[in-house]
Amino acid sequence: MEEEKIPLDKNNPDSIYNWLALKIKSPSFRNIIKDFIDDNCSLFIDVDENTFQQGQLFNEFAQLIENILGDLLIEGGITQEQFLTAAERGLNDQNYKKYFEQLLNFSDYTFFKKMMTHRNYQLIKEVEEEIEKKQKEKEIKKKKKWKKSFKMKLKAKIKQKEIWMKKSRENYYIRC
Repeated sequence: MEEEKIPLDKNNPDSIYNWLALKIKSPSFRNIIKDFIDDNCSLFIDVDENTFQQGQLFNEFAQLIENILGDLLIEGGITQEQFLTAAERGLNDQNYKKYFEQLLNFSDYTFFKKMMTHRNYQLIKEVEEEIEKKQKEKEIKKKKKWKKSFKMKLKAKIKQKEIWMKKSRENYYIRC
């Protein structure tokens, strides 16, 4: 799926903001960041201790964001000042605030750790919900299987009774 071309007038702050906002909200752009977070968030649990590995990941994330921002500035032909002006506006726009926060806070370790810890707990919760769902499905299958087995046994017993009653009638008529 090809992304739509976003028009950009480098002399118009509104155009720069709209271009930048749509770029950072685009799936291809978001997936780069999301993949990094999902691939690495398991090392972040809600404790006060900071590990060396967490520090390394923070540095990698900061470098990733710097590269992304650099590529954006080059692609759009916009200056850092134009970017910062648009980003400041983005922080006040509820539709784009979280995206701009993520980009602008890339050098804030506390924000990074909070973001990674939050995503780790989300993924844990998703896994727990999936396990619970599968357990419920397994229980339902087990109940259905038991019900089916019970019905078959009941039908067999009824059939035995019918045969027994038929033989009893036949024996009764033979005697009479």
